[in-house]
Amino acid sequence: MTRPVRNRLLVAAFMVAAFFAAPRLPNAALWGATALTVPFVALALWVTSPFHKARTLLRKKQFDEAATELAAFETSLTQAGWKRALAALAVGLYTSNALAASRNTLGAVRL
Repeated sequence: MTRPVRNRLLVAAFMVAAFFAAPRLPNAALWGATALTVPFVALALWVTSPFHKARTLLRKKQFDEAATELAAFETSLTQAGWKRALAALAVGLYTSNALAASRNTLGAVRL
């Protein structure tokens, strides 16, 4: 089983478990879990916004701008360890190493 398939199955299993567990939870627990999860996911998306912007620029064939965004993303990851850990959640299904994903995308930009 490849890593992307495994990660997709894990996400699907989590979603199914959450779907069946949510009605059994008291409202306070459900709202508490939502109050913790939503800001966490929003922060992960904010941390990885330069990476996603670079991917969009790559699709538009704006290579210099994409390289600049990826350099900014890599710098932010190396300066703060918490950003590197959090970015692993929002970069993609193929790797849990956001720095490797950034460098791989930079390689595609340079190619």
